[in-house]
Amino acid sequence: MIAVLLATVAVGALSAVSPVTPIEPYLIALTATTSHQPVALGVAAALGQTAAKLAMFLASRGVIRSPWLRRWLDKRTAPKAAATASAVAADGTTAADPTAADGRSRAGWFRRIGPAIGDRLPQGLRSRLSGWAGWVAREHRRLYEPAFVVPTLFASSVIGVPPLLVTTVVAGGTRMPASVFTVVCFVGRSIRFVALAMVPSWFTG
Repeated sequence: MIAVLLATVAVGALSAVSPVTPIEPYLIALTATTSHQPVALGVAAALGQTAAKLAMFLASRGVIRSPWLRRWLDKRTAPKAAATASAVAADGTTAADPTAADGRSRAGWFRRIGPAIGDRLPQGLRSRLSGWAGWVAREHRRLYEPAFVVPTLFASSVIGVPPLLVTTVVAGGTRMPASVFTVVCFVGRSIRFVALAMVPSWFTG
């Protein structure tokens, strides 16, 4: 049983970085063809995946400086993560600096559009546009607050929406402690994998 659990941990870690080795079919097939405990297998798979996702989380934060892992993350998350980051940084800030003053956000945004259209707009409309830009910037920065990131990470861990890989990289750009990320990811993945491992028993009674 120990060897099977260790193998499940390894497959779980591998599946976190390789889309061609998904853990879900492995768990279902294993519990359908053996008498191993589905709860233990699900937790083992969650442990392996959480370990791999934690490495990605730390790499996206810069704690782990692995060129290979950095390139791997950039290749798979660049399109989605870049779109999110550009939206959050629309006021001139970055994901690592989500607490920039609203005044600076509005001023930076208006300075960029000013040369193009600002001088041609009435003063009242210009003020409204500036206020709207500040509101948008504040709402985008909320995406990087723990009150939003934690439940999003949990949902991503359990149901896979949004994709956990992208959520991991985004979470790495926030102030979320690594311990919180580990606990939330592990609990969510455990729920998901234990439920999947128990699927065969639903049909066999």
